[in-house]
Amino acid sequence: MAKRINSKKVKNIGKTTKIRLRKLFSPAKLQATLLRYESIPVFGKNDLRRLLGLSVKQTERALSEALAEGVLVRIKPGLFGLSVRLPSAFALANYLVSPSYISLESALSYHRIIPETVYAVTSVTPKFPKRFNRLNRDFAYHRMNRNLFFGYNKISIGGVPILMADKEKAVLDYLYFVVRGLRKVNQRSDFSKLDKDKLASYLIHFRNALKGRKRVAYDNLLKTLNIV
Repeated sequence: MAKRINSKKVKNIGKTTKIRLRKLFSPAKLQATLLRYESIPVFGKNDLRRLLGLSVKQTERALSEALAEGVLVRIKPGLFGLSVRLPSAFALANYLVSPSYISLESALSYHRIIPETVYAVTSVTPKFPKRFNRLNRDFAYHRMNRNLFFGYNKISIGGVPILMADKEKAVLDYLYFVVRGLRKVNQRSDFSKLDKDKLASYLIHFRNALKGRKRVAYDNLLKTLNIV
């Protein structure tokens, strides 16, 4: 004769299991675990599942509780950051649109080629141009010819690797948009510390990408500014 199932006991077992699971991936433990990964400024759902060692269902629950308690903030759909360690604006720019690298005004300011502090973070990408506001900061992405998507390096800010145009490429990128009528020359620019050999090697690609009048205008602009 089959034993009668004690529904009360089953209910208590289920309740105990839920409590154990809650302790397993509580928001506090989630935060403590993610803080160990200093070089990862933002996390996708797969990142969380891998780093926390949880199942898909457990990850969804941990994420929901962490967001509700303010441990995590949603940066964009599917992308999250720790509220106690939000990513730098440059790091965030690399993650919002990929592939991309910091260039134009932001890179020129970083390399001290222009004296101004730039509020919006400017990047280039082979994808369509976009503009976002995330974490009270503007991010602008400008479309660059895929053949000109080079000349950037990994720099480190707060232990986080960031893709940033070197100073020569930042200047050439900027002037590329000037001859296309999308930028104006900053008269306070300082081009005195540019590597002439590196400029010459980069210019080969720009001259191949620009055609006709724009190529002539680009060369004339470089001579006017005494860059080459």
